[in-house]
Amino acid sequence: MALILNIDSALGKATVTLAEEARVLQSLENNDMRDQASWLHPAISRCFDDTKKKLQELEAVAVTIGPGSYTGLRIGLSAAKGLSYALQIPLITLPTLELMARAEHNAQTDLICPVIDARRMEVFTALYNKQMQEVMAPCALIIDAQSFATQLAEHTVLFTGNAVGKIREILHHPNAFFSENGYTPQDISDLSTLLFRNKRFSDIAYSEPFYVKEFYDAAAHTRRQH
Repeated sequence: MALILNIDSALGKATVTLAEEARVLQSLENNDMRDQASWLHPAISRCFDDTKKKLQELEAVAVTIGPGSYTGLRIGLSAAKGLSYALQIPLITLPTLELMARAEHNAQTDLICPVIDARRMEVFTALYNKQMQEVMAPCALIIDAQSFATQLAEHTVLFTGNAVGKIREILHHPNAFFSENGYTPQDISDLSTLLFRNKRFSDIAYSEPFYVKEFYDAAAHTRRQH
C-alpha cells in the first residue's frame, strides 16, 4: 500500500495531500500565496497527525514541477526534495500541464489543451490526446485569433486551466470548448500513484522547477550591472 505525500504549489494556492494507493486520507489547502513557505511544513505535520500515520511510513514524495508560479514551484520542490533526501525515499515530479489534462480525461473532445495564465496574452500550454499522449510539447505562447487554428480545423479541443478566460475571449471556433474545473487533490494522487507504480522517479539532486521559459529577475540584472 503506497503511502505518498503530494505537494502542490504551482498555481497560486498550495495543497498538501496524504494518499494511500491513490485514496486521499487528508488534504489541506492554503489560498494565501504570501505565507506558503511558513504554512507548508506545519500542514504536512498536521496531515500525519490527523491520519495517525508516521513520516517513516512514507514511500514517496510527489510535487508539481511546473510550469506555474516561480515562487510557488521553488517552495514546493524545496520541501519535497528535503523530505525525500531525509527519509531516503523516491521523489516524484508531476508536470503541471499533464496533471491539468488528466483531470479532464473524461472530456468528449479529441484533444485537451491545458492553459496556464502568464503575462498579458501569454500562456503556458501543451496538447494531449485522450490517451494522455503529448501532441504538442509544453511551450509559452502568445494567444491571438489564429492560435491553434490547425488543430481546431481538424479536431475538437477542450481548453482548461486558469487562462481559459482570455482564451474564450479570442477563440470563437465551433470546435473550441472550455472548462474551468481545475484539478483536485484526487487528480494529484492518481497521477503520483501511477508514476510510483511505473517507477518514474526523479533525481533528488538535479531536479529543478520546469519554468518553460527562463525567469528574468530585473532587479538582479540591475544589481549585476553596477
